Amino acid sequence: MIIYKPGKGAAVMVNGKYKGLVAGLEFKKALFSIWLGSNPADKKLKSKMLGKV
Repeated sequence: MIIYKPGKGAAVMVNGKYKGLVAGLEFKKALFSIWLGSNPADKKLKSKMLGKV
């Protein structure tokens, strides 16, 4: 699971255990754009993630 914490960065958890934090808003934007950006890796998945089934 990846959770963005404003002002801190993207926290990474695996099986409920905290693994680390990648600092910065720019990293979060780049990471989330994989799924939610203007040119996502999978357009159908983007629609589903946004509740547009």
